[in-house]
Amino acid sequence: MLTDGSTIQRPGSSGTTWRLHAQWNLGTGRWEHVELMDAHGGESLTRLHLRPRDVVLADRNYAKPAAVAWVQSQHAEVLVRFGWKALRLQELDGTPWSVLEAVRTLPDATPGEWTVQIAGTKDHPALRVRIVAMRKSASAAEKARRTARKEARNHGHTVSQATLDAADYVLILTTLSAAEADAAEILELYRLRWQIEIAFKRLKSLIHIDELRAFDPDLAQTYLLAKLLGGAVLVDALRTHGPDFSPTDFPSRRTSSAVWRISQMIWQDLQIIVRGFVNLDDWRPSARTWTKALHERPRKRCLALDSAALG
Repeated sequence: MLTDGSTIQRPGSSGTTWRLHAQWNLGTGRWEHVELMDAHGGESLTRLHLRPRDVVLADRNYAKPAAVAWVQSQHAEVLVRFGWKALRLQELDGTPWSVLEAVRTLPDATPGEWTVQIAGTKDHPALRVRIVAMRKSASAAEKARRTARKEARNHGHTVSQATLDAADYVLILTTLSAAEADAAEILELYRLRWQIEIAFKRLKSLIHIDELRAFDPDLAQTYLLAKLLGGAVLVDALRTHGPDFSPTDFPSRRTSSAVWRISQMIWQDLQIIVRGFVNLDDWRPSARTWTKALHERPRKRCLALDSAALG
């Protein structure tokens, strides 16, 4: 089960107007749950609809102790990326544990794992988890450091050396046991998270859900929900009538291009089904009205076409 969120702005706004929280079923390749909230609805694993033994894959924004504990209370498991200072981690005996100190000994291209616990609070007991980490390639690490420096500049402070050091690694927290998935399999599972990003890209680039036209909140919500319904129908039609592809395959340029073109064709067909075909015979009784609207208003200077026609 994959989860992620996105923001939508009303016309002329630079801030967040609506938040879209979505849940993607990796097994079926379909939306499992979609929730539309106002700007105050933050991302959280507690928004998910889970079944026992579900495994949730999420990005670092979802690495919150209370949310991870909630997933386990649903008899499900979590696999989430996290920042080096996002969680207060401890050895199983309660002594502090530093993820940066642990990962510095990792060799290149070799994953490491540690069993630790998230420190307990007055509301939640300590939570036993596994930490899986791997050193990034030199180019990926440098890209992450550039991003960290840019974010620090945007917020008016200097990036810490610890943050720059952490940019060298992929850090993942999971509640899955080693018997269920070893360190290499955990990393492979997390790589599947790209599929919900592709699904969001389809909503924005193909259905244009982010091009909100309405100012009125009720009308805007109706517009967005209609788009989401269309997106769900599109995904279902694509899975039923589109090309065969496995949900665990990584997209090549050829297959992703083919899926994208077929998605466009299906979406165009859906629009025709909703709007109906244009029949000029139905327009003829009102031709005087609509042709008047199509005419150019009178101008002092001749139009370019008229000038060419007059020689």
